[in-house]
Amino acid sequence: MFGDLWRSNGSRSADFDWFRQVMDEFFPQATSDIRSVPRGTFPMINMGRTEDAVLVYVFAPGLTSDELDVSVQDNVLTLHGRRSSVADEGERQQRAYYRQERFSGEFSRSVTLPDGVDTERAEAKAANGLVEIHLPKREEMKPRRVEIKTA
Repeated sequence: MFGDLWRSNGSRSADFDWFRQVMDEFFPQATSDIRSVPRGTFPMINMGRTEDAVLVYVFAPGLTSDELDVSVQDNVLTLHGRRSSVADEGERQQRAYYRQERFSGEFSRSVTLPDGVDTERAEAKAANGLVEIHLPKREEMKPRRVEIKTA
C-alpha cells in the first residue's frame, strides 16, 4: 500500500492527479471544497443569488419533469429521480462497452440552502433539460434602503 506513495513515473500533471486521488482516499472530506463535487454526481447544479431570491439551476438533460422530484425541508433542497437507460436491458447485456460514462438508475442529491430563504414560496420550471428553482428571500432578509435625514 505505502509503496505506491513513492511512485513517480509520469508528467507533473499526472503525478498531481494521482496524489490528489490518494489524498481523497485517505481524507475524503478534507480535500474537497464548496466548488467541487465527486465525479459522477448527478444532476449537476449551479446556485446563486440576487437581491430578492436564491436561484438553483439543475442540469438534467434527458429527464422530464415527471422523472425529477424536487422537495425542500428544513432548509435542504433534495432532488430525487430515476434516469432510464439509453438501451433496453436485453440489448445492454449483449453489448461489450469500451467506456460507459452515463449512468442509469435512481439518484438523489441534497444541498443545504442559505439562511433566509422562504421555502413556502419556492417555484420550479423546466425547459430543455434545465430546471430553474426560484426560492424567494424572506422580506426581513432583503436589503432595504435607509433614508438619511438632515438635521
